[in-house]
Amino acid sequence: MAEWLRRRSKLVVLLGLLKDQTAAGLARASGPFSYLQIAMVMATNHSESLPLEKYVEEIIASGSGSRMQVSFCTRFLVKRLNRTRSWAVAIKCLIILHRCHLDGGFLFQDLLAYNSTKEGKGYLSFPNFKSDPSSVDWPFFFWVKRYARYLDERLCCCRALKSHLDSRWKSHSFQNTVEITDSRELLHQLDVLQSLLHELCQCKPSAEAEEHPVIQGALVLVVMDSYKVHDEIRVRLKEMLARVKNLELSECFSLLHNCKRALSQMQTLQKFLESCKELSLFLDIPFPEEDTPSELDIQTLTESIQSMSKQHTVSSYMIRSESSVHVPFRKDGLLPRSTSLFASQPRQLHRKSSYAPEDAQGVYSGDDFIDISHELKPSTVGRGHVHRATMPDLISF
Repeated sequence: MAEWLRRRSKLVVLLGLLKDQTAAGLARASGPFSYLQIAMVMATNHSESLPLEKYVEEIIASGSGSRMQVSFCTRFLVKRLNRTRSWAVAIKCLIILHRCHLDGGFLFQDLLAYNSTKEGKGYLSFPNFKSDPSSVDWPFFFWVKRYARYLDERLCCCRALKSHLDSRWKSHSFQNTVEITDSRELLHQLDVLQSLLHELCQCKPSAEAEEHPVIQGALVLVVMDSYKVHDEIRVRLKEMLARVKNLELSECFSLLHNCKRALSQMQTLQKFLESCKELSLFLDIPFPEEDTPSELDIQTLTESIQSMSKQHTVSSYMIRSESSVHVPFRKDGLLPRSTSLFASQPRQLHRKSSYAPEDAQGVYSGDDFIDISHELKPSTVGRGHVHRATMPDLISF
């Protein structure tokens, strides 16, 4: 069995080398961007090692060129990702796309965001990338799928935030933008960021895959993103907790859900960083801050929701009681002083008969109200057959 696996691995290496040489030969005769195509082919070859940095830097440097160059790079990498059946080629394409989105400049960020919007959420899904769960490479295939889902969610999150998650930006640089953002928009951004953090924590590799150098190289980028994502969530939660007195009841319920979810995700993120620390990927992996939200913040928010719920119940009962009051009309088109009106109702009704002044004492007899006890026939109205005693009492609106 071991001999068969050894022969199979040699055959896979030879086929991968043949494919790389063929792709490089075709790239040399491709057209005006042949040097970029050669760099991308060499950076995403079939060898199970990290892409050479000189090729990655050449691809990233194209971000300072024309938009046509950047569009060519993104289309080529995504096309190669969707066509390959090798996990090594797939993870290298994803690493380069991740690096381009971080360091490639505005053109790479804008084109990747636009293409993900155009293609939908499965922009980096690569449907042809399949493997048998019983194969030797299954742990690597599985982790690459997780990594692709995280990058896809990352593009969707950047589109919702209308900014790009860059760990080199400090919290005070975007805190002013958060302060002037609407509360509903902040709640939507919190939902998107917490979904991204959930996908990030799912990128924990298995015991078989965590020792591979290519997966460790991709894991370094994921760990760097975790601090930025957590910082974005912390700043928005802090701002929303400061606005509790001005929030509606439904917004307070959403904020309470986000706070409880943030506490549970904080524990999951710590476990993820501890597992990465055991791999010695960094000299030191500091744990993120835990100041927001605290248990005291959640308790205060819960008490605010309870008080707002009681006020909402009392006010709704008062509105129902006021709407059920019968408001009588007088003959002169006025209402008694004891009757309260809403602002939208008219104070006086127009009529054809002469105006009768309002009683100074505010006391009215039963004769002041309209007598509608007399039965009228529709056939007699307007033909002079109406009873004379009721004619002056008719009001035309």
